[in-house]
Amino acid sequence: MNENNITNDLALNAYSVVEKSGVAIQILSVAPTSIELSYSTIDGNKPGEYGNYLAIWQSKSSIPWSKSPDTVQAISDSVQSSGTISFDNVELTDESYVVGYSVVPQAGSDNNFCALALVPEKSSQAQMQVQSLTIDLESISSNTARINYQALAGYTPAAHNNWIGIWKGNPELYSAPPKYAQKVELDEDCGLVTFNGIKMLRDSTYTVGYFMSGWNADPQKLIRSSLACKITFRT
Repeated sequence: MNENNITNDLALNAYSVVEKSGVAIQILSVAPTSIELSYSTIDGNKPGEYGNYLAIWQSKSSIPWSKSPDTVQAISDSVQSSGTISFDNVELTDESYVVGYSVVPQAGSDNNFCALALVPEKSSQAQMQVQSLTIDLESISSNTARINYQALAGYTPAAHNNWIGIWKGNPELYSAPPKYAQKVELDEDCGLVTFNGIKMLRDSTYTVGYFMSGWNADPQKLIRSSLACKITFRT
């Protein structure tokens, strides 16, 4: 590598995050036969049209991925990316429960969730906890990008065809194909995805998006309705 290339790589390693957003849920109230909660997804999401839904399990700390939910609730609003929703006609004992949010349509017994809220058992003094899938930039250079991801405990990204895309600028990721895309190759709930042989320009805006399904080697055929998290940054 010549001196000019070294200088360019060092310059691009200085980047700044402009915006970061993802999917989150928050428990608003709990009653013997209902749970009310709020949900927030990424601008441009159409929860009803894209098949977003919520599910409940009796569980102490995390989603039991191999177990079918006790109850599911579809998001009926097709255009609003955030809102409130209630699980009604459920029967809640004094045990703890986990509520999960999926941006992927329900398919049989398969579980594919990117956010959760934990309702502790009634006798516990613990606060209601929330978790969401997140991504972070580990490093950016003129021809590489290294993206860290942290999914919910026990999740298997490769089995669910998760992928990460990179866009030039800050377009709506649901409609624009990415400039670069890479499948998440590991079935581990946290890891690193590396893009090699790409071109990142100085003084430019880029957006990275993490998707919960729909990987395809042809960028034009990638399914982009399952966006769970994104970061926009400047080089």
